[in-house]
Amino acid sequence: MAKSKKIPKPIKETTPAPEASVPARVPIKERPGFFYDVYRFLASLKLAVIGLSSLAAILAYATFYESWYGTEAARQYVYRSPVFYIINLLLFVNILCAATIRYPWKRHQTGFVVTHLGLLTLIIGSLISQKFTDDGQLGLTEGETSRQLMRSQQPLIRVRVPEKDDSGRLTAMQEYELDLFPGAFPWIPGRTEKVTQSGDPFQFEVIGFLPEAKPQFEHQSVPDGLPMIDAHLLIAAPNQLQAQDVLDDGVGRWLKADARFGRVARSIGPATIAFQFVPANDPDLAAKVADFLAPPKLSTPDGTARLHYVDKAGKNRTFDWVVDGKPRKETLPESDITVEYLRTQEGGIVLDMPTRLGGQAGGSSDLLFDATGEENLGIVRFKVTKGDGPAYDHYGWPDLVQAPSLVPGDANKGGMQIVRISYLRPRPQGLFGYVEVLGTGDGKLYYRVFGREGFRTAAELKKGETIQAFAGGGGMTGKLRVDDFLPSGQEKLVYIPANLPVGQKGNGLAAIHAKMTVDGQEKDFWVRRSPDLKPLYQSVRFGEDVYEVAYDMDRMDLDFEIKLVDFEMDVDPGTAQAATYESRIELTDSRERINRKPVTIAMNEPLIWRGYTFYQSNYIPVEDGNGRRTGEFISVFQVRHDRVWGITYLGCLIIVIGIFLQFYMKSGPFKPRSTAAGRMAPAPVPGKRQLEPTQ
Repeated sequence: MAKSKKIPKPIKETTPAPEASVPARVPIKERPGFFYDVYRFLASLKLAVIGLSSLAAILAYATFYESWYGTEAARQYVYRSPVFYIINLLLFVNILCAATIRYPWKRHQTGFVVTHLGLLTLIIGSLISQKFTDDGQLGLTEGETSRQLMRSQQPLIRVRVPEKDDSGRLTAMQEYELDLFPGAFPWIPGRTEKVTQSGDPFQFEVIGFLPEAKPQFEHQSVPDGLPMIDAHLLIAAPNQLQAQDVLDDGVGRWLKADARFGRVARSIGPATIAFQFVPANDPDLAAKVADFLAPPKLSTPDGTARLHYVDKAGKNRTFDWVVDGKPRKETLPESDITVEYLRTQEGGIVLDMPTRLGGQAGGSSDLLFDATGEENLGIVRFKVTKGDGPAYDHYGWPDLVQAPSLVPGDANKGGMQIVRISYLRPRPQGLFGYVEVLGTGDGKLYYRVFGREGFRTAAELKKGETIQAFAGGGGMTGKLRVDDFLPSGQEKLVYIPANLPVGQKGNGLAAIHAKMTVDGQEKDFWVRRSPDLKPLYQSVRFGEDVYEVAYDMDRMDLDFEIKLVDFEMDVDPGTAQAATYESRIELTDSRERINRKPVTIAMNEPLIWRGYTFYQSNYIPVEDGNGRRTGEFISVFQVRHDRVWGITYLGCLIIVIGIFLQFYMKSGPFKPRSTAAGRMAPAPVPGKRQLEPTQ
């Protein structure tokens, strides 16, 4: 049986289909014309390289600029400069055009489009964030509560103006806030800025600005001033090549005698220096200079009182009364003056009277301490009688040449000073040297030195002359020099550039030189920002009115409050450098129904609350009125409030999604099929008919 044979079907000829009458869409990048050429350039890779290179260059420059001039300078003159905004705008346009020029987009371009959308969102968010973000600081001491943020980018001047009623009595202080935008660099000479209007009760003009200032005093002679000297106490320790001026504290080394006691004393380690003054019109000027140059001998712990009196013949005499603690009564030689020393009698001598009566450093109760340099002061009391007259109390004040010997109460009752008492006590034990300088109203200077063994030397002192004050067996020496002496001078606080080293720029305290006019009276003065983040007001007197001026920052009230419970700091072993520090706070927010919630803020553990981020950034040692540290600290938080932070984070999220889609859609199941088929099919031969596949 024969097998059947399958006959193949004849090959059919195919003719190409007629072209469609609808014109094909020409991509934007292939359209001709000038505007399309500009469009293609804006979307080009060349512009992207230029923009990204420019951005990288300006960011690198900003890094160096910030180290040279500080963060605020970099923020003002780089990150907020027109050039920086133009570069960001150029990148924005480049990214936008690079995405739209490929429209209509294909499926495999989804990741590309999403990535570019994220970049556009990120740029928009960063530009808006620079405009609306608040940066500030908050400083608290332990136990202090605050709900106020100091906005460090918005400086202003606060002026408190006294308000009075019809009778002239002070009723309140009205505060004015004056905006000032001084910049981040010192003003050139001649630049001024008026910050008040013509209708204000005062006129305020800023005539100078220093972003980093340190205090300095200017001294000049005035009719009704205080006596002062420019002194140097040069101490050299054993094997020390160069002596150190222990009076140079970075502010000034001028010693000013107060008007009441005519004396000032300052203790520096094992040495003490004192300055006292006797005016030219003092009737006892010559006797006081003689007492200074030839003091009485000290043979007891309570010292010696030198009594100055006039004998029966009218001759000036002295009598050295050794204070030995024993009450006695004597008649002064060649006189009818009877002196009784009282030590134990009720209401008698005041021994070891505290020189800080109020216990508050920097107050008026410190006058005696500033004059003597001692915490306690021993005063001798005598009852003095002339002939058959009444007895009057006379006092001896150690080293206080201006203090009256007659008690003020008896003087007001018509009492008469019968004797003048010059009282000298032994210097505190343990002092290596005690140097005293005496200035007189006629411009002369004298000095005397006490050591551990007692009185050493005394002589006249010339301005600019360096004298050997004391020397110890261990090799320590001390020298004294007085460069200037003003019998009636005035000290004026000014500020000069601090010249901080590179890397610390921007960490100083700014100061302004102001000129204020009230009712035609004009005064110029300096005001510096407070070191403890609290407004520091400086008093300026115009007639009988006292105005208060502070160079401060704008302050914003928060909707919640923070209380600092405890501040802890650890230092590196063997140094005073802080290694870590943290603050334990209590957070209270009535809106969120939070009451005293305990929170810890550390260097790497910020607090984020209601859009505010609190970073533990710094600490400030607390000082008293005399510049001495109290052992407490102000914990400083850097606070950032970004109102549009969501836009920036959204842009970053979109970029991540876009990058993922780009990798996924090029190698996954969404790969275009036409591309795969095109790589597998043979290339068509020109002029040859294509055969249909057989079944």
